[in-house]
Amino acid sequence: MNLLKSTLPLSLISALRFLGLFLVIPTIAVYANSLGASPLMIGLAVGGYALTQIIFQTPFGILGDKFDKRAIIAFGLIVFIIGSLICAMSENIYWLVVGRLIQGVGAISSLISAMISDLTPEEHRTKAMAIMGGGISISFLLSMLIGPLIGGVFGLNTLFYIAAFCSLLSLLILLFKVPKPEKITYSYLTDTYSKHYLKDRDLWIMYMSSFLQKALANLAFVIIPLVLHKDFAISESELWKFYAPAGILGILAMAPASIFAEKYGYYKKVMIAGIIAFIFCFALFCYSDHIQSLWLFVVGIIIFFVGFDIHEPIMQSLASKYPKASQRSSALGLFTTFGFLGSFFGAVLGGVLYSHIGLFWLSLLTGIISILWIIGLGIGLRNPKKYKTIFLKDIKDWSKASEIVGVKDLYLAGETLSIKYDPQITNEEAIKEKLK
Repeated sequence: MNLLKSTLPLSLISALRFLGLFLVIPTIAVYANSLGASPLMIGLAVGGYALTQIIFQTPFGILGDKFDKRAIIAFGLIVFIIGSLICAMSENIYWLVVGRLIQGVGAISSLISAMISDLTPEEHRTKAMAIMGGGISISFLLSMLIGPLIGGVFGLNTLFYIAAFCSLLSLLILLFKVPKPEKITYSYLTDTYSKHYLKDRDLWIMYMSSFLQKALANLAFVIIPLVLHKDFAISESELWKFYAPAGILGILAMAPASIFAEKYGYYKKVMIAGIIAFIFCFALFCYSDHIQSLWLFVVGIIIFFVGFDIHEPIMQSLASKYPKASQRSSALGLFTTFGFLGSFFGAVLGGVLYSHIGLFWLSLLTGIISILWIIGLGIGLRNPKKYKTIFLKDIKDWSKASEIVGVKDLYLAGETLSIKYDPQITNEEAIKEKLK
């Protein structure tokens, strides 16, 4: 199976959709502040889309396990287009927030991840997620480069029109380049390692990690442009000069993070490395505020992007390794829900706390939270076992596969049988021999 062919269209859809979301990030907080918005409304303008994502992400994931994921993704893209157009035509902070809320109803992130997981073997899933994560990171970098320039020259509403166009393009790619998935018949094997996704300790740790990562990220996305604008008199059109080098270095950090996680199985260590980067980032924010140093603040921005991009290629992949195939979309839906819950609280609390306690104490608080996150991750999370996956066609009696010792999960997609197995117990040749 061609990894690039199976993941590129869906990764492109994901990248275009996130490009539409990211374009406004560098300037929306400053723009909302110029409208005379309260700190709470600034936070809602930045993270309001995450509130409705919280509500709809898990239901969309459950629907994805039961119905055609492709049709549900199409519906989500259409809703996002409507929300983007409302934002583009809004003339005050209230309609802007309404549009952001509607944007979030198109909660399809977990469905895209689940479809990619369905199409890729277990041992190549981190690569597939890295392709998707790389597309998202490139979208983020482009947003940091062109968002402030376009927003500064043509206004924020132009960025929302571009977001609507990106989703329309995504819809066309979905309809013409992503084939309708084959009907999947799931097996319901049980073993001591795979649990129901609501009872799996490792998944709950990943849910909380998703919450914290997105919370700290959106908090940073609120305070970075505000600090640059208010404390150091950086205009909206100049913000790209600070985001671009940070974004490039962040992308360069993705490849080694993926290699260490996938090739050597250091998932937990890579996760902790990203959190350590967050701690250094907020420590620099804290000290830069104390001595009013722009260059220290900029170094903090760079370290923040590196930490963020260390996590991006592995978090979705790691979360997808714990649930069984029949529950993967639901589990990833809940994982993404916690992420958007974090995005919402991070954006809202970032705006409110920054205005009330200032950058110094806010950075100190987030650093303490990051330390507690490392302790919880280090104690509680298990590295996933290394499984392999084979795809077989024209198997007459696929139920025999469930009797093979070492087979952990299997499902039938059309005429193709997907078998996940423990290579320390069995191998591909033994499985094929049993199914003759």
